Amino acid sequence: MQKAAIRNLKDYYKSPSMLSMLGRIKANGEFRKRRKDGGFRKVRSEQADINIMVLAYLIGKVNLVKLQIGVIPYHNPDELFGAPTQADIALALGESKGRVYKALSHLRNAGYITITQRRRPRKEGDGWESLPSVICIKNTVFVLAGISKRWLKRTRDWKYKAWKDERNRRFQRSVEKERDLCQAKQKETSDFFILEIMRKLQELPAKQKEWQKRLEDKKTHDPPAPPEAIH
Repeated sequence: MQKAAIRNLKDYYKSPSMLSMLGRIKANGEFRKRRKDGGFRKVRSEQADINIMVLAYLIGKVNLVKLQIGVIPYHNPDELFGAPTQADIALALGESKGRVYKALSHLRNAGYITITQRRRPRKEGDGWESLPSVICIKNTVFVLAGISKRWLKRTRDWKYKAWKDERNRRFQRSVEKERDLCQAKQKETSDFFILEIMRKLQELPAKQKEWQKRLEDKKTHDPPAPPEAIH
């Protein structure tokens, strides 16, 4: 589905009305000036190219479970790993960070994507440290790119089921691993006590002989009994 959407984005050059808001809104969020005939001025070809390139990159990297760019970890679905930065996108596309930033702003102000800033407390010291922004693609982008709502919903449901099944499998494996670890520790403790008891039993005959010898030595070295009293 994502490949089909990326392939259909090429039709934007033939029909700019496919993503009409890109022709109405500037990267700074202002409306474009109109021509004398009342239509909006066209987007420069260089800006149109980088807009489509960035949008195609985002569609190729999107996580269909939440339509976010990044990987949702199995242990916590509220987190997001692998979110690309502007530098990552620029490096992947071979473009400058400035052009990528302008394209992202253009797509956001046009209403095709959302960008949410993230931060977290520093591990050492006070203050906050910034995290890569969360970029989310709107459903309308796929619809405008020729993907039907039914196809999009079925694909997202299938992806979510696959993610959930894998999460359950990983959870089951972790439970089994923890159980095996507990059983191994219990067996190790039981084996230790068994070996300790066996060692004590093996040492018992030698200790019995030692005790008998001590008793015999004690009888041998006891002082003689006093003579009987004379009546």
